[in-house]
Amino acid sequence: MKSKSRNVLFSLGTMLMTTSSAVHSATYYWDENGNTAGYGTAAGTWTAPTVSLWSTSNNGTGTPGASITTGTGDDLNFGNGGTGLGAGTITVSGTVNSRNMRFASGSGSILLSGGTINFGNSITITVDNASNTIGSDITGASSSFSKSGSGALILTGASS
Repeated sequence: MKSKSRNVLFSLGTMLMTTSSAVHSATYYWDENGNTAGYGTAAGTWTAPTVSLWSTSNNGTGTPGASITTGTGDDLNFGNGGTGLGAGTITVSGTVNSRNMRFASGSGSILLSGGTINFGNSITITVDNASNTIGSDITGASSSFSKSGSGALILTGASS
């Protein structure tokens, strides 16, 4: 009987480790123009999953992932320093997730419009340049919300 108990505990422990390792965080960049240098213009639809618009390339030269569903542990960037994302509107469809967001210097004014953005436990939105608007509803179990950077952040959606 002892052997069966050990096997059950081992199996339970393995299952818990496998489950916890599935939770991860990533850093993504909105890349409207694919693997062409730079990030293009703010356009397209952010949904769950988003097809070929989120990339892990911090300079805008990598190929975006074929199908990315952002999570509440992910840091999302609209441009990166001197490699900006051109001004425009990104349509949010349904409910999407984020941990932190950065509207980077070098980017134009960006509007996130429609849908719902669900944030994780602590939200930091950095606006390095320009005036950016989140017109999406904001939800989540946030214990804090902060805005940093010299740019303006305008919130026009409902918040809960």
